[in-house]
Formats: sequence, structure tokens, C-alpha cells
Amino acid sequence: MNVARTCSLILMVLDVMKPLKHKQLLEYELEGFGIRLNKQPPNIGFKKKEKGGINLTALVPQSELDLEAVKSILSEYKIHNADITLRYDATSEDLIDVIEGNRVYIPCIYVLNKIDQISIEELDIIYRIPHCVPISAHHKWNFDDLLEKIALVWGASAKHNPQRVGKEHVLFDEDVVQILKRRRGVRRVYLQGVSQFRLIRVQFSCVKESITGLEGSSDGGVNAFLK
Repeated sequence: MNVARTCSLILMVLDVMKPLKHKQLLEYELEGFGIRLNKQPPNIGFKKKEKGGINLTALVPQSELDLEAVKSILSEYKIHNADITLRYDATSEDLIDVIEGNRVYIPCIYVLNKIDQISIEELDIIYRIPHCVPISAHHKWNFDDLLEKIALVWGASAKHNPQRVGKEHVLFDEDVVQILKRRRGVRRVYLQGVSQFRLIRVQFSCVKESITGLEGSSDGGVNAFLK
């Protein structure tokens, strides 16, 4: 699990015939090691102080956390002086994650295998589930969709280098993008940047034909390079 905590992306391969059971078991194990899948860190301000008691500021109405609930949670950690700022309708679990301070937030793609054993109607439902990619490993069906969901970015737009991002990630000038696409073979592609027309290097794992150049689109997103 220590390896999983350092990943930039988790691929969870599930049997499409019983995906919920396996998904819940795996997510439970990961949750126990402080791994949060497809979530953002809680937008909660937390600052310990020497004195002054517990000061709670809620910027939006709260359905679960009030001052007494916050004090009760903090007392479990022997914290009696702190400033708490709730910037959204937070839960107790959100506050605990912030107090613990050791959670990691990792994107996850649920790969649902054996789609050759289900109906077209069931497949249509699966396609609507967020973060899911249906495939058939046996028949090698839909591998293209899986590969097109994965991209690595180095540069100013990345929170860490490299960062694994989705199609909506906005690129900055001189970012380096590695996109896994369709077939084997590695090519380097040079294209113009978005705003100042500097060169951006893009590494493709793509079709075997040689690619000599590609012009970036005006939106500057990874999605532009995947189309």
C-alpha cells in the first residue's frame, strides 16, 4: 500500500459481472491506508494555536458540523485551541482527514473487464458511470478509450513533475506532454504553444507512421491533442 500512496494514477481492474462487490472491497482497503480516490483535498482551514479555544468559521451553512461537533472531534486528538474554517458543507470525515494530515488524493480509473459477457444495454449504462472504462482483455476491445484517458504533463501547469492529468487539463507554455494513444511506437512531436507561440514538446506513444508536426489548438488543453 505504500507504493499505492505514491502513485499518480490507480487503475482498478474489476470483473464487470460483479464490479460493485470488488470495488467496495478495494476502496475499503485503500481508505484504511489514507488513500482517497477521485476526490479533492477538503477545503477546510485548520490552524492550531497556543490559546483562545476553538474558533469555528463557517462560510456556508453546515448540515453536519457545528461548534459542538467540531469540538468533539478535536478533543479526540487532544486539540483544545484551533481555528477552523469551513468553506463548504463539510462532513466529519472531511475534518478528520484534515486533522490527520496524511491523506493522499489520487485519481482512479475503474477498468471493467469482460464486457463481451454483457448486453449492449448493460454496456450503455456502464459508459455513463464516472471514471469507468469498459474493456474486454480477451478480445482486446476498447483499449483505445483506456489509453486516451491517460496523459502525463511536465511543466508549469503541473502540481508535481510529472503529473497525470485528464483531457480537461490546461497546458502552459513550454509544458511537456506525454500522451499514450492507440498503438505502440514512440514519436516526438513539436507543436506551437498557445499564447506566446513557443514550442511545446509532446511525446506520443502512437501509430507507427512518422509524425513530423502538429499545431496546437487555441484552448490549450490536453483534450485538444487527443482529438
